[in-house]
Amino acid sequence: MKIKYIVDNPYGDKFTLTDARDGVHHEIRETYVKDLMDNHSDECFFSARASVNLRSVPQHEIFPDTISELNKLTVIA
Repeated sequence: MKIKYIVDNPYGDKFTLTDARDGVHHEIRETYVKDLMDNHSDECFFSARASVNLRSVPQHEIFPDTISELNKLTVIA
């Protein structure tokens, strides 16, 4: 196994892809990063931050006595 690309998430929703062979650096979309993770993970190194942010679940704030907000939530197992 040889690493071809390094994927990082330096801040917020920004993801970067660095070519390990020549160091060329690109900003990429989250959908492309997810495709890399699903289909090309054997040739990519994902930083810890990028990996955690890709696997995280969206958070919703629930205020007291708001049953309607609770009803909107779904659990994916």
